[in-house]
Amino acid sequence: MPRLWTFLNSGLGVWFLTSVVVGGFTYLFSRYQKSSKEESRKAEIRNRLNLEISTRIAEGLIALRLDSKRLEKGTDYWVTYIYNEAINYLDNRVTYELENKTLTPDFSIYPEYKQRSFRSLTFELGPLADESMFPTLREGRAIYKRLVELADEVNQTTLDKDAARAAFKTSIEMLERLQANSFWQQPL
Repeated sequence: MPRLWTFLNSGLGVWFLTSVVVGGFTYLFSRYQKSSKEESRKAEIRNRLNLEISTRIAEGLIALRLDSKRLEKGTDYWVTYIYNEAINYLDNRVTYELENKTLTPDFSIYPEYKQRSFRSLTFELGPLADESMFPTLREGRAIYKRLVELADEVNQTTLDKDAARAAFKTSIEMLERLQANSFWQQPL
């Protein structure tokens, strides 16, 4: 022990303590800060993506439920449009005609996601999500893909009320399955 104290009190020992030990602690602390800052940035992006996705799902559900009620009051629908409406809300590409004007409301929460599709948002979220959330992301993409398939399968001239009811029911159920998942509802 006396040799250690002698060394530490020597010029070489003081240099060792100030350069190597303090430098090592400084390096480890800065690395910790950088890692912490990166994790905070990822958490913020995850939360923004979750909010964007959950808002689009909620807006789509509201619109589909309102349109379903309009159908019951006697409005005819192109059945394919029902599936496309669900897709358009998920993709933030809603357009409609009102008094000879085409309106394109923007349901995005964050401007940087305005032009992004639901699918691309889920793919961006993938690497940021915990591994336990992968099934949810896969299910979300599968539901979106199924809506696209249904829109492609349906005859574009169908105005049958029963077919429209079934299309609304299916679309609403699919969006409700998306919305029911707590993954989209809570910050990560």
